[in-house]
Amino acid sequence: MSLSGRPDALAERYAPGEAAGPLLRAILGGLVGSLVLLALDRIWPEPWLVLGAGASGDARALPLGLLVPALLADLLLGQPDRTAMGVLGLVLGLTTANFVYVYGQFRRFVPGGDLWRGVAWAGLLALLAGGTLLPRAIPWLEEAAAGGAARLLIAAALLSLEFGLAIVAHGLTAALISPTNSGPSSGGDGAGGGLIRP
Repeated sequence: MSLSGRPDALAERYAPGEAAGPLLRAILGGLVGSLVLLALDRIWPEPWLVLGAGASGDARALPLGLLVPALLADLLLGQPDRTAMGVLGLVLGLTTANFVYVYGQFRRFVPGGDLWRGVAWAGLLALLAGGTLLPRAIPWLEEAAAGGAARLLIAAALLSLEFGLAIVAHGLTAALISPTNSGPSSGGDGAGGGLIRP
């Protein structure tokens, strides 16, 4: 409610029950963004990434070639081959983060259009998650290390690039699904309504 006591000063997205659009876009952005991330993760090659020896002594590749779910499964369960749990954790985590993007104030302080806001949001997510997840992949680079320092550096760079691009793919998708309405009637922000109505 505004200082004048008028309830219509509330933005639609903050008025319970009045605007379902931002809520639906927040959920959709998280789900579709997760699918886009997984698609990019799946097609990105990991030629030197090995989880270690299995029960038969053979080297284990990433399940389905998915890096981010393997990192999450390793973080949550200590078992990087539990791909389903990694995917579930990824979808829940990114959908929750997308609520922060849609309903939070982050976009108000990022200049440029929606794509730049999506990239900036992805950069923030990558910084927050990368420090926790990427070190868990260090033991998986043993095969690359056996090929010398140059090969190890290339493998580590490809690993970091894959992680970053996957997060950026999610951020761009979320930004396109939940665009910022910067028209004069929206108060300069918001998906489905500005912060303050005129």
